[in-house]
Amino acid sequence: MNKEKLKELEEGIRRASPLELALKLQEAELYDKKETCSVVDEVYEEFSKQGSLVDEVVVPVFMSIADGLLESTAATRKMRKKGLTASRIISQCQSFSYDNMETYTILPDGYTEWKNVGEQTRTDFKKYGEETRQAYNRDTYEDTERLGQYKQKKFDDNGGRINATDEYTGQKNVYQYKKNPDARRNIERYKHSHQAEVDHIVPLKQIHEQFKGNYALTDKDIRNLANNETNYALTSARINHGVGASGAGNKSEMTNSEFIEDQRKREKEERANLGLSEEVKENMLRMGREAQTAINKDANKAIYANITGQGTGDTSEIWGKSAANAANQSKDYVVGNVILFMIKPLYYEISDIFRNGLKEGVGADSTMQAFKIRFGRIKRYVLDNALAFMGNNVWEFVKGFVSSLVEGIISLFVGIFKQILKVVKEGIKVLVQSGKVIFGKQAKQMSSAEKGDAIIKILGGSVIAICGIGIEALLNKIGIMEPWSIILSTMLSGIASTLFMLLLDKIDLFSVKAEKRRKRIEEIFDERIKDIHDAAQNLDTAAIETMRLQKLQFMKIEKNINDGILANNISSINSGLLELASFMNIDLGYRNQKEFVEKFDDMELAL
Repeated sequence: MNKEKLKELEEGIRRASPLELALKLQEAELYDKKETCSVVDEVYEEFSKQGSLVDEVVVPVFMSIADGLLESTAATRKMRKKGLTASRIISQCQSFSYDNMETYTILPDGYTEWKNVGEQTRTDFKKYGEETRQAYNRDTYEDTERLGQYKQKKFDDNGGRINATDEYTGQKNVYQYKKNPDARRNIERYKHSHQAEVDHIVPLKQIHEQFKGNYALTDKDIRNLANNETNYALTSARINHGVGASGAGNKSEMTNSEFIEDQRKREKEERANLGLSEEVKENMLRMGREAQTAINKDANKAIYANITGQGTGDTSEIWGKSAANAANQSKDYVVGNVILFMIKPLYYEISDIFRNGLKEGVGADSTMQAFKIRFGRIKRYVLDNALAFMGNNVWEFVKGFVSSLVEGIISLFVGIFKQILKVVKEGIKVLVQSGKVIFGKQAKQMSSAEKGDAIIKILGGSVIAICGIGIEALLNKIGIMEPWSIILSTMLSGIASTLFMLLLDKIDLFSVKAEKRRKRIEEIFDERIKDIHDAAQNLDTAAIETMRLQKLQFMKIEKNINDGILANNISSINSGLLELASFMNIDLGYRNQKEFVEKFDDMELAL
């Protein structure tokens, strides 16, 4: 209960007349009920009160945009390599206080980790490609023997007819040898344009560019990928040489999609082109997609074989490079945690200076003393928590190393399989984090609802991380490449994460808010029970003491009146009656016999 109000009620009881005492006791009882209701109302208001739109939406969204924009600078990308983003730095600095000192370290989210490892992998791949495979050499990857075998098989299966089917056009209009041409299609205008050739659907140069930096594949592996029958198409020299195509007029260095795009552009601009039908174009695009899918599938098989020591690659070299990259990345994360550890108390002191003043905030008499106090607090925080922090960082280094190593191995794979592995990795991370929630040190202090809510948010964070990867891949697919794809995906994934977490908070799926509200009410009323008990005792004591004194006073007044009646003393009777009226706090309009006579005379005159 309010102590001032309690004191006021107690004094009111002690000052009350016999006629007022019952009302004062009733007032005390009603006040207790009102305060109880107000307490409940305040708790409900506290939990139902919505956070400001600025704090919950505007600031996080703005920070996500800032994170994205900062991806455009090399310096901030180096900070991100250390797990430091604008949103992470500000959020941890704002939540820091000396009363709640958190020395824990943390790894970045899945999307940031994927970007970091991907950037390292691309750098390493480029270096490896430049050092090992260097410039493209067609002879390294072209297998003329397998090309010849494929062409021969197509004509062997042709039933002895001179023309075989062009796999791009679907027409039987290609012949095998110049020395044995189809006379109908060997006129001067089309001389040898219908001779059959075997096209690499995904060009050799494109395959070289795709895999030259992948240290999990050997030249032999890449040669096999390029010369799989799924990457062959029997077609005419006219199409294969790309008459009217860009560059040197040779399709051999263009994917089917690039070739078709070029043909469509030429048609639109009314320049020389092959005049391919839309059906043929769509067929070529389909075959291009199927060929790339098959190459990716075979590449993943070869990568897995080399990683596990069953292929043509040097397994120890692969794991050695991946481990070195993982160690470097994990080291960067440790450095990032150290930076945060140092700047959080510094940020706290600077912000406190702006809020409360340099000297006023620490109760110092001089500027020098204020600086001494503030730097002393920073020093004490660092020294007191350094050991625990470094211990955490050792474990974080191990976790970061394992996570980065797995991420690095995943980056060696290609296509949809790579994305599946990423999803699996994130799923395992969710299981581990969820296990900590269920069985960790804090598990006993959490209710089932709180655990469920925490797990949902962990799952949501991982989903958003995977979505960030998907967004970047989609942007790349539609032609938005780095750095804009990374900038935009960082913005969009951050905004999505903010809105998702806000939605979860509003939905309150596991009624965590209701449970916390109930616990808060219980805590308040546990304290109030004691306060009310003490207050009731004080009020009861005051009431009993007041009634005792009032009884004694009433008995005294009664005796005086009775004595006056027995003695037939009017004056004594009147004095006793006046005293009784005063005791009952009744205003008669007069205080003695003289005032009574005067009042009575005035009444007679009025009548």
